[in-house]
Amino acid sequence: MILLFHNVGEIKHHCWVKKKRLIEICERLKPDEIHFDDANINAFDTILHLKNLGFKVKVFVPVAFIDTWLYSDDYFPVRVMSGQRLSILVRKGVIIGSHSVTHRDMCGLTMPVIHSELLESKEFLDACLCKVTEFAFPVVVPRNNKIIELGNMIYDVCYGLDEGIPGLAQRYPVSSTCVKIEGREVLIEDLSA
Repeated sequence: MILLFHNVGEIKHHCWVKKKRLIEICERLKPDEIHFDDANINAFDTILHLKNLGFKVKVFVPVAFIDTWLYSDDYFPVRVMSGQRLSILVRKGVIIGSHSVTHRDMCGLTMPVIHSELLESKEFLDACLCKVTEFAFPVVVPRNNKIIELGNMIYDVCYGLDEGIPGLAQRYPVSSTCVKIEGREVLIEDLSA
């Protein structure tokens, strides 16, 4: 199982989980991997803590927002980690993946723009941080096979959410109380380790 988180902190919102609760969830469920989309600075210490506990951790970076603010309609603006903090994560063994250049919903973009988003983010991270072989689609997972095929031509692995879309590895979004599995929310307490 791959668990997906976005933000770590005290804000009461479905995309935010308190650090202590996040650690409890991971220790209870013992996921194969833990993913953090958006490379939010508020998750930096938690990522290092999880790595020190022996978890396999991956961080997906929207490269145009490195060391600046990422805004999205569905959650509060957050600051994306700096290149220096991302370098620390790489040195600690955290795997870095791409989350596009501009974090836009690819479903509404043309194929040339999508190709640019996929390739330019990889090239930037390859040149400035580390070799990147994995990609997580931002915002909405495309149901267009051509977009997924293009992603899989550029990256070794592309991730979606929990929908089970062919060509994408599944991840399970987590809130403070539940995990979304196959479109339904399952209470963490109902899941066995």
